[in-house]
Amino acid sequence: AIIKITPNGMVSTITIPSINKTVYINKLTVDSVGNIFFSYSGIGGVSSGSGIYRLDVEGNITDFPISTTPKNITLTSDRTGNLYFIMASSTSPVGSQVYKMTFAN
Repeated sequence: AIIKITPNGMVSTITIPSINKTVYINKLTVDSVGNIFFSYSGIGGVSSGSGIYRLDVEGNITDFPISTTPKNITLTSDRTGNLYFIMASSTSPVGSQVYKMTFAN
């Protein structure tokens, strides 16, 4: 679950729908319309892979798997709804890349 605290102090709980994977949730960001994005990584042996989930304002969850196994994924979004993420290489201390995802409204 995600605990949401608004600027005026209202607290609510957002339940994450079942995702049928055993994963670590790493980073989280929220875009300008309220979609929640969070990166995940597999738990050794139980689940493999990494990626980003989008939990939209209607409660639907979408998985954007990543074919490589990055060491770390950092997320941020801009005012226009673009998602940016940085993937640090799991095999090299250098070589991080910045990616941009754009979604249709």
